[in-house]
Amino acid sequence: MLTFQSHDEVVAEAIRFIEQSLRQKTQSITCHTSAKRLFFQLFNLTLGSLEHEEMHVALLDGQNKLIDTVCVGRGTLDHCAVYTREIAKLVLMSNAKGIILAHNHPSGFEKPSPEDIAVTKRIQEALSLIDAYVCDHIIVTRSFATTYSMTENADF
Repeated sequence: MLTFQSHDEVVAEAIRFIEQSLRQKTQSITCHTSAKRLFFQLFNLTLGSLEHEEMHVALLDGQNKLIDTVCVGRGTLDHCAVYTREIAKLVLMSNAKGIILAHNHPSGFEKPSPEDIAVTKRIQEALSLIDAYVCDHIIVTRSFATTYSMTENADF
């Protein structure tokens, strides 16, 4: 039986459990809703309570299994600088085939900004040059009730 000393320990254990589940998934996340739901849960736990924006990348292998998650940008209340070059470097170094981008909107507004869409397209274009792709871009809010998928809403 697991015992926890704090809320942070509970969250950390939940994140480890979800990441382990995603590493073992054999279904394609592009079409399997339970795998997508796990990514939504992972990023809600990781980003949902932050008071500043952060961008994370989930690196996926050729079978869409999770290799790793990495924070690629930390910003302010309403902005986070993200560098396409750094994301491409991570993809190459980890031998990833695809990525899922995820960032939070501390304001609570779950829709992507024009800048969010432009950054996603720019990353997608860069990754296509190295035979990799953006599977999705997820936006989470502090309410935990709303998680927005840019793929499901055809934003890129």
